[in-house]
Amino acid sequence: MSGNIGFWSTRHDEGRRLQTLKRHKAPVSVLKLSLDGYGLISGSWDRTVNYWDLNTGGVARTFEGHISQLSSGEFQPNNSAAPVLLTTSVDGMSLLWDIRDKTKIPRRLLPPERTPPWALSSCWGTDGNMMYVGRRNSTIDEFDFRSGSLVRTLKLPLNSGPVSQVCALANGKNLISSSYDNLRMWNLNVNQTGEKKTGGIPFQIIPGHHGATISQLYLDESGRFLVSAVGNRGWEGGGTNCCLFYEILPL
Repeated sequence: MSGNIGFWSTRHDEGRRLQTLKRHKAPVSVLKLSLDGYGLISGSWDRTVNYWDLNTGGVARTFEGHISQLSSGEFQPNNSAAPVLLTTSVDGMSLLWDIRDKTKIPRRLLPPERTPPWALSSCWGTDGNMMYVGRRNSTIDEFDFRSGSLVRTLKLPLNSGPVSQVCALANGKNLISSSYDNLRMWNLNVNQTGEKKTGGIPFQIIPGHHGATISQLYLDESGRFLVSAVGNRGWEGGGTNCCLFYEILPL
């Protein structure tokens, strides 16, 4: 709860704290390594995002613009020469930052009208051309990076609850989403009205979870393996407090 970030050894002398990064004034809710592995993004309840230089252990830049605690942060894939950062806060605001230009005002992704606040997760599509934001009202908004405009909204069944996590598969055709009821794998070649472009259905259920909030998803770089975790400290009902490991065969 201090806002500090600890680095721990995982091989020799496992579990020893190697370094502590101090800057945030409230709990840290987002951690993400840069594409080259030399930088780290941290987002906090203090509504700021810090970009850390891991060679020096210092803050290279602080991003300020959110008005609520940070819920997600991710670098644009396949763009290490001109890195762009996507950040999302709990109030539903998503911003795009140019890492190189400290004077540039961030671009804001505008949700559809009458969209309620609360977004717990956002991610890039595999090629960096699309962005996805999971929302409280059981929807996922898809945005075009070049124009910043809303492309479509993917709609879950109304009893699914808030979308807690989203992540795109490496094949560029599928998106994984989690909510209170289930994990879903979306076929992105089917549009929001269910009209088929290349055949198939909008999503399929990934078995294993049901009836508890899925709090975290991790997808390996190949897109073959997925780890999902349930754990909410009882804030939104009981859970299994477990991790499940999947091998994914895309639609």
